[in-house]
Amino acid sequence: MNIAIIDDLKEDGLLLCDYLKQYCDENETLANIKNFEKASDFLACFIPQVYDLIFVDIYMEGMNGIELAQKIRETDRDCILIFSTTSTEHTHALAGYKVRAADYLIKPYDYNTFFETMQRCGAFILEKNHFIEVKQSRRIIKILIRNILYTDYSNHYIYIYTKTGTVKTYMPFKTFSEMLLPYPNFICCYRNCMVNLDEVDFMEERDFIMSNGERIAISKSAYQEIVENYRNYQFKKINRLKR
Repeated sequence: MNIAIIDDLKEDGLLLCDYLKQYCDENETLANIKNFEKASDFLACFIPQVYDLIFVDIYMEGMNGIELAQKIRETDRDCILIFSTTSTEHTHALAGYKVRAADYLIKPYDYNTFFETMQRCGAFILEKNHFIEVKQSRRIIKILIRNILYTDYSNHYIYIYTKTGTVKTYMPFKTFSEMLLPYPNFICCYRNCMVNLDEVDFMEERDFIMSNGERIAISKSAYQEIVENYRNYQFKKINRLKR
């Protein structure tokens, strides 16, 4: 697990680092932890999709934590963001929602509070590593669930459109759809097409606008049901992040 801490108060960053090491030791988890005192130093070496977990202090000199989180989300939608702050202002909660922050640590906090936060966010880390296996050209390929944008079906072939390319596999749609059944973020938006709701940026007219800019049409006959499912999923997701 790759973890970054960005906090301009050195002692706060070191304390969090100690807590992380203790937590990882207790849970037999290997972690690579990097500490940064400036947002600019972190951005200078930031590579999208590398970090699993990023702790960001909101009040920092220069670029603040909210601005840094916005920069991170421009290229990395998947890492888990946790804010630390000395304030309980509701404006931070709204800003945190916009950058999909998983939780907050209100300073000063003890190890028990930190532990509870890690327990809540641990489920997100596990979810990030879920995958399915399909066959392509006689090879078995593992595809991370979080990397799938949407899927389509034509002439007995499933086309899986991911963040890094397209995978084509010969399989009945029913068989394939059952592989994604455990994941509530996938819904059918028209016949034999499944969309990852986590990769939908917004809705426009009767289309889903995906994170890569593509437009996916929504079935006219099932439009109301699909829109309701989409909104319900987003609502449940927000509530889960608030816990």
